[in-house]
Amino acid sequence: MNHLFVLYKPASKQLARPCSLFAFLHTHFPFSQQQEYSPSRDSIRRPPTSAHLRASSTMTSNSDRVASHEPVYRWEEFVENLEGYCSGGYYPTCLGEIFHGRYRVIHKLGYGSYSTVWLARDLEGHRNVALKIIVASESQASTEAQILRALNAGDKNHPGYSFICRLLDEFWIDGPNGSHRCLVLRATGCSVSDSQDGSNEFPIHVARSMSAQALLGLSYIHSCGFVHGDLHKGNLLFERPELEYWTEAEVVENLKEPEQLLVERRDGQPHGPEAPKYCVPIGMIGMRSDRLPESTRITISDFGQSFLATEDHDALQTPRKVAPPEHFFKGHLGPPADVWTLGLSIYEILSNRSLFETYFPDPDTIISEMVDTLGRPPQCWWDSWAKKNNFYAEDGSRIGEPPTPLLTRLKEREGEIGDEEQKSLEQLYRGRRSEQGEFLSGGMLEYEPSKRMTADEAVMSDWMMRWARPDFERCVAG
Repeated sequence: MNHLFVLYKPASKQLARPCSLFAFLHTHFPFSQQQEYSPSRDSIRRPPTSAHLRASSTMTSNSDRVASHEPVYRWEEFVENLEGYCSGGYYPTCLGEIFHGRYRVIHKLGYGSYSTVWLARDLEGHRNVALKIIVASESQASTEAQILRALNAGDKNHPGYSFICRLLDEFWIDGPNGSHRCLVLRATGCSVSDSQDGSNEFPIHVARSMSAQALLGLSYIHSCGFVHGDLHKGNLLFERPELEYWTEAEVVENLKEPEQLLVERRDGQPHGPEAPKYCVPIGMIGMRSDRLPESTRITISDFGQSFLATEDHDALQTPRKVAPPEHFFKGHLGPPADVWTLGLSIYEILSNRSLFETYFPDPDTIISEMVDTLGRPPQCWWDSWAKKNNFYAEDGSRIGEPPTPLLTRLKEREGEIGDEEQKSLEQLYRGRRSEQGEFLSGGMLEYEPSKRMTADEAVMSDWMMRWARPDFERCVAG
């Protein structure tokens, strides 16, 4: 599949002639292409049913639909928004339900506005898998499975290939809310974000190793001509190979018995088949950040927001705290957006703190945090920022809190990140300038996307070569 690797050329930053994602995927990766083990006959794309067409025409997205009416259901903690159980929304999954004649649901792994994710037992393969059921309104347009096929079929010799999640199967199901695309993925542990929340710092060697793995994985994604579009700690998952072969008793032992909370309408009336009889809180496959073994491996997951590097794209769904400046200033979004979001995620992995910390992550506050830490953005963006006078005086001085130096939080890891590594990290984030302050090369947090370090350049950076990759090779690859 060598034709994949000419779509995006980081060194020259030249892109091929734009084409639509659907056209590219249909041409190079038809739905009939088989994966690690063969998708069964009905797993290949088929025309939408009338139920799906009704659901799709009702509304454009699950989040739009949920926000459009007064709450119907009583709120429950640690479950998906129950208002999403309506036409075009979630499939009402039940524990023990068997999908496609082979995948029996045994626990809940996660959820979002786009899908619910379940731990299921593959009755034919005799292993546990992750079953992702996409909301009906987004299923027909979803290209996640095709993108994963393309990535899984790429160059296995690329050092980042092994850090991409694996698509095992795909099929459709019909339900009361429409037709749903279902993806079967390799089961993994919790996210880096979940592990770090409320816990201690990652051991420094593990933090460097995980950062190296993420950079190598991103380099592979970009080499295949794709932009991840939502690359942050929540979509970096820990591998748990043993999870694949846990018995159901071991699943219960490690995740606890799945709870079944009754789904109730606020008006006391019985609900119809559009909602499940009960909802299930997620079973957290916890991994404490301060207890991770040095051999820890990660997987880049969730390609639901991914797109071709040659596509015109002007919005991201990624959390605002890690969104790149071109997202806020309505610039072109491409591979450099992934570099920015991963750069901020690596900062959090190393320091256990966000670089841009605010309790009110509205766009203007985030932009002010960028300016405080990195300096002014390009003049055209600065001039177009309507609310800058809320944060800065006419002379450019800060109103209120003083700016935060870039490496302040990394320096708090006394004795673990020395002066030489701090200088190397500064260069990774800010790039290189001459003694006169002239621009020489961009870093991962360079404002202008065209000047920002590419994923390949980050992989070859001083910090990666002297600190991150050696720890990765010693802890994992070796």
